[in-house]
Parts: sequence; structure tokens; C-alpha cells
Amino acid sequence: MDDIIEESRPIDESLDYLIPTAEIAKLLGCGKNFVGELISVGLLTALKFNRTRKVRKTTFNKFLEDFDGCDLFELVQSKKESLSNDRLMG
Repeated sequence: MDDIIEESRPIDESLDYLIPTAEIAKLLGCGKNFVGELISVGLLTALKFNRTRKVRKTTFNKFLEDFDGCDLFELVQSKKESLSNDRLMG
């Protein structure tokens, strides 16, 4: 009997893939905790696998387009204040 060997195919670069938050931190030049804050306040969406979070490549690229030129630290602080006020009011 002949063994069937499947040829491995390269992954199409145009396909979406998942980026670990540690890699997102490197790409942004910030710490992993700050990436976690971006996710927790809703500025960046991620998929959660137990304790690990990953961001789709397309989501990250959209994030970069949406917040190009913005001070992300100020946006996070503003969102935190808004969330805190919502909790106090609700």
C-alpha cells in the first residue's frame, strides 16, 4: 500500500490570524498590562482562551487606523472615568 503524503501549503498572507497580546505590546511599544487595559475598557477587542487573550490581525489593523494620532493613554483614562461614573450612576 502506498502512503499518501499531503503537501503542506503555505498560509495565505491575506488570511486573518490571531496575535498574542504580548506581540501586540511589542508592536505598540508598550507593556502587556497596557494592552490589557485597552481590552478591558473596550478600545481593543480580543478573543479569550482561558487566561490568554489574542487579537485578530484585522481587528488590530482597524484599531491602528481608528486611533492613529491619538494619545492612547488619555483614551484609556477617559474610558476608565466614564465606566466609573456609569457604575456610580447605575
